[in-house]
Amino acid sequence: MKKSTIKIRFASLISLLIFLGFGFFYLFIFLRCFVAAKNVPEYSNVPVMRVMIYGNSNETVSARISLLNTGGKEFAVLDRSWSGQTLTVEFTSAAFEGKEYIFPYRIYSERYYPYGNVNVYKGTRLPRYYMEDGECAIFDSSHTKKERKSFYALATFAISQAEKFQSKYSKIYSMNLCALLNGETYEISTSSNGTISISRM
Repeated sequence: MKKSTIKIRFASLISLLIFLGFGFFYLFIFLRCFVAAKNVPEYSNVPVMRVMIYGNSNETVSARISLLNTGGKEFAVLDRSWSGQTLTVEFTSAAFEGKEYIFPYRIYSERYYPYGNVNVYKGTRLPRYYMEDGECAIFDSSHTKKERKSFYALATFAISQAEKFQSKYSKIYSMNLCALLNGETYEISTSSNGTISISRM
């Protein structure tokens, strides 16, 4: 057998093993969500984010956006400007056992041009602020370790799906913040039935 043929077969075997590895990993994070959803209590209208728009122009929009845990404590704050004219908050979900859990995923900006053209910026991914050491910081210490681990499993699945495809198990939700009054603070709340709401404080 030629060396070139051996190299091709070896490369094909390595590629197959990598593909199977990713497949088994995805299957694992998907299947464990059925058990995890049973361990996470239902909740309603829990604030997960506070938003204050400082102001905007044709070039930039500035805001203070903070992430909250279920105890109402801020654990991460983004106080900055984005290129663009308006901000949108994007959420991703994990829907199992008749419940749908919502997780903040991204903040991005848009700029509008004449003739209907829109430039959508890549934005800021939010999971890095609440996913750490096998736990999701959105669930505070009042929850049991089992509940926090299960919530982390659901968040892991929701985040992994955000850039792949939507299905009955995971969806993307977007909330445009253009109608918010400058200088006013708003709270964005989620419920385990898949609803998102916003209210002025």
